[in-house]
Amino acid sequence: MRSRTFSLVVPVVLAALSCAPPWNVPDYDAIFVEDHVVEWEIRTSREDWLLLIVDPASMPCRGDGLGPECGDDGQCPQDCRCKAGLCVTHYVEADVVVDGEFYPSVGVRITGGRKRAKKNLRIRFNKFVPGQRFHGVKRINLRACSGDPSLVREALALRLMRRAGIAAPRSSLVWMTINGGAGGLYTLVQQVDKKFLESCFGEDWGNLYKLERGGNLVYEGDDPADYDPPFEVRYELKAGDAGPDDLIRLMRVLATVRDERIEQELERILDVDAWLRWLAVNSWLANMDSYPGTVDNLYLYRDSRGRFQPIPWDLNTAFGNYHGPTCSYSTDEMCRLDPLRPECGPGRPLVERVLQVEPLRVRYMHWLAELVEGPLRPDDVLEEMEGLRHLIERYALRDSLKEFSNDDFADSFVHDVPEGDNPVRVPGLEPFIRERDRVMRQTCGLLR
Repeated sequence: MRSRTFSLVVPVVLAALSCAPPWNVPDYDAIFVEDHVVEWEIRTSREDWLLLIVDPASMPCRGDGLGPECGDDGQCPQDCRCKAGLCVTHYVEADVVVDGEFYPSVGVRITGGRKRAKKNLRIRFNKFVPGQRFHGVKRINLRACSGDPSLVREALALRLMRRAGIAAPRSSLVWMTINGGAGGLYTLVQQVDKKFLESCFGEDWGNLYKLERGGNLVYEGDDPADYDPPFEVRYELKAGDAGPDDLIRLMRVLATVRDERIEQELERILDVDAWLRWLAVNSWLANMDSYPGTVDNLYLYRDSRGRFQPIPWDLNTAFGNYHGPTCSYSTDEMCRLDPLRPECGPGRPLVERVLQVEPLRVRYMHWLAELVEGPLRPDDVLEEMEGLRHLIERYALRDSLKEFSNDDFADSFVHDVPEGDNPVRVPGLEPFIRERDRVMRQTCGLLR
């Protein structure tokens, strides 16, 4: 009976959680254009761009000389931070042109590492011009497709998440140049902020946490001061002001409630089916740069019903392409990743407890079966992949900043890069997609 019930509710659930705009929200269709590659240009001074690349925390706040001096962030102007006793900014001033539309004096900063030729960027349109918006949004992310010869991994993974009814950011692929120099393909990704919450959940007043590196949700007591590294470092509060008790309660339930009561207790503080659906898609993607792997790159939003909702982030190494120190799986191991053991080590209770308790494991298996027969059907995924490849091909071939060759780009859709048995090779998208489908169907007993 449970299987039949799930089949009936899937369309309703997916429709409800597709992040369709309810009211008075930005024009996301104008931002995330899917039928052509939108061209972006950033124009800033050479000095500011070099400062931003070398050390974004070295620049004083605009208009305040070499300060002001500070003891904490609260003593600094808006959007500046206190570092080494001085207020500093992470943004430089730049003009942006998007398909011919001019946006003067926006804020630009780098997110993540600075060693790669293509940098992840965040644009803040109202940083220096109060009230300025880009089709209704203040912030947007330009992500550099790092480590991905196909250049479509993040965009494709986010589309699959949204197709599966998960509250995931919208995205599109764009061409960007900086100061008229060499250009490159970027993934434009929606900022997870109050506008995102409003568009997905019809509300924005709950606590929104971002799990940073080490945010494992392991319970270390009811006092945030007892956590090491500090609680606010691992679990950054991005929106809301209700305090950390709600997130600590989730950790406490995972750590202390007995198996026979864990499903009932979790239902009160977690949208269990949303979590299981996210875990199923994330496992299908073998996306190890996430909570089950590197224990980060996940938002948790506590909605008005008091239940946490998962929101994915940073999917550029999805489709089995994470090769970092935190999770040392080889490419072959990620291609064959067991969906019932999708974590790469202990200390991830929101995966471990869920999958060790039979009623929750059964619900997870039902979601796996529904998804592989629906949004994750390989032929449909491959069609989406081919559409993206066709869309960007002529741009990819002239992307002089990409990390791989043009031959690697062409091969990456159908072959591993490089071909052979290199344990850290990049999986070819088509063979990966078909292998993950085989593994999932075998786990669910759906192989014919």
